[in-house]
Amino acid sequence: MAKQKMREKWPIADIDKEFAEIYKKYFKDIFKYVHHKISDMQVAEDVTQETFYTALEKGDDFLKHPFPKRWLLCAARYKVCELYRKMRYWSLVPLEGEYPELAIEEFGYEEKELEMTARAILSDEDWKLFRNYHLRGCTISELADLYGITEDNTRVRLTRLKQKLRKGMQG
Repeated sequence: MAKQKMREKWPIADIDKEFAEIYKKYFKDIFKYVHHKISDMQVAEDVTQETFYTALEKGDDFLKHPFPKRWLLCAARYKVCELYRKMRYWSLVPLEGEYPELAIEEFGYEEKELEMTARAILSDEDWKLFRNYHLRGCTISELADLYGITEDNTRVRLTRLKQKLRKGMQG
């Protein structure tokens, strides 16, 4: 349906010529920018493709823009910010069901690597406390209630866990 509207607005011959030239000319630059912001290559490729798709949807408005590269970079920056907003939201909303710890997988490989490293250094209980505070965004008071300890004790435990992780990762 959206493709039909786009084709009515923008002849297919123009898409093939003008947009293909812009795509070839700027794809690498836009991808480099996005990959610099997002270290995961596959996600960076997806965001770059979404950026060009948005340009394609804009049709003549995009093609008539005096600085198409600047337009694409602004669109890419917006797409990256949008992705980070979604990631932040995913980290705060636990998955329902039997396996709430799977919610962390929405982040990607870096967080999974952190989890594997932390689990090698910390006990399961310490890892859950660390994860709930740093990755899921629980507050100190929520954690204190959850673990049945004071807020000061929670802060001290989190500080010690961070130090223990740092020390374990260094050597």
